Amino acid sequence: MPDKKNKTESKQEEVMYIKLDYSEAHENKKRLLSSEISFLRISKSIKNYKMLRQEELNLKLKMGKKINDVDADIKRLKIILPKIRIHELPQKPGEKSDIEKKIEFSKKQSNTSDIEFQLQEIQEKLRRMSG
Repeated sequence: MPDKKNKTESKQEEVMYIKLDYSEAHENKKRLLSSEISFLRISKSIKNYKMLRQEELNLKLKMGKKINDVDADIKRLKIILPKIRIHELPQKPGEKSDIEKKIEFSKKQSNTSDIEFQLQEIQEKLRRMSG
């Protein structure tokens, strides 16, 4: 039994009390409550994030399944549908086919940057306004 007394006495000796003014105690209580509010908001945000993340993963899984289905449908259609053969008229040597001309046209358009296109449009508008 003397061991229990010694333990409780040593615990009591370790306890320390600090006297605070009413204003200090009030301010500390406000800070503590503010910290609790912040903690609860953070906890709420974490729960919301976990829920949204789970929803995102579920949607990604569904999207992956849909993509696989579409891919399988495309492969099935390639097997079922007849193959198309494009017959072009004989050309003169050095002359480009319609397909080659379209490819070159699209390359020219893609080479022109969007900014240059916008600059040209603005310059045209200025010419129309001044002329």
